[in-house]
Amino acid sequence: MPGAFTPFLYCFRDRELILDMFEQVSGGRLLYSYMWIGGLAADLTEGFGSNAVLKFCDYFEPKIKEYNDLLTYNKIFIDRTAM
Repeated sequence: MPGAFTPFLYCFRDRELILDMFEQVSGGRLLYSYMWIGGLAADLTEGFGSNAVLKFCDYFEPKIKEYNDLLTYNKIFIDRTAM
């Protein structure tokens, strides 16, 4: 049975992939300042949606079950979040 910290670490793995996409679009990983009042700072690069985003979605879809299993059957998580 994974501990309470395991889901947090798993999320960091996937967070890095998302930050890579942010960096590809805006040039920054954490302070991307991409959404401005009135629109976006720049247009998406050619093929961004078909390459990076779809590739990530294909990768992440099976991970949803993994996260569900990590949290739904995790006694520590259930005990800490139950009322």
